[in-house]
Amino acid sequence: MKGTIVLCSYRKDKATYGAKFLRWYDEARGNIFECLHHLDISEFLLYRGHIPKISFSIEKGILKKMFAHKPLKLVLKTSGRKIYCHRIASYFIKSIDFVPYFFNEKEGQKKSEDYKEYFVESHKEQKILMCLFNSGTFFYFWHVFFDGYHCGRANIENFPFTFSLKSTIENGLIQLSEKIKSSYKANCNRRETYYKSTGKVIYDEFFPSKSKSIIDEIDCLLAQHYELTDEELDFIINYDIKYRMGLGGEETEEEDN
Repeated sequence: MKGTIVLCSYRKDKATYGAKFLRWYDEARGNIFECLHHLDISEFLLYRGHIPKISFSIEKGILKKMFAHKPLKLVLKTSGRKIYCHRIASYFIKSIDFVPYFFNEKEGQKKSEDYKEYFVESHKEQKILMCLFNSGTFFYFWHVFFDGYHCGRANIENFPFTFSLKSTIENGLIQLSEKIKSSYKANCNRRETYYKSTGKVIYDEFFPSKSKSIIDEIDCLLAQHYELTDEELDFIINYDIKYRMGLGGEETEEEDN
């Protein structure tokens, strides 16, 4: 399976056109260019140095509504309540508020370096951000603007989100944070593998695709927060769905652990 970005510029109107990040199986290679939909992305071209990978006009409306919010870096702290995000995120962002089991023969039991820590001030913010990072809304924004594989601090900090939530949305997200955490734990698999650099490695592997219905509930609440239409919400929930759900969306720990 492959991915690509196609960009072209026309001198007549000096606009820049782009297309979404495409995935495909080898047997579909001959029809790829027939599937491309180009879109004028000039208004988003210099968003914090990144070029958006979008193909449809509905996406402009979604992004404009997101950009009405300030970036997360304004509320993230250097200490406090922790949220963990897995740094490898091809198909799903994995985010939890606990340290999953990890062991290697070289260093013993420890926190996997693939789970990066982020800090907020309150318990409420911790639960809300865990939901946010697991959401299809966050995945969509990350996939559109970044490399489609790594989810690092710059990706997190640039996501537009403010905590001015209605109480019904806030309470709903807090409840769903416990629901998705329970789902992750229930579908967890303790995997064993071997790397030359660290010897035997044992770790908890999570399967976010099995929690997709909960993720969709999170997105429904976030859609209210961003004032998305039903059509825009549907676009986010089903974004890249064939490959995300078809492949299961699970990534393993890196060798450097």
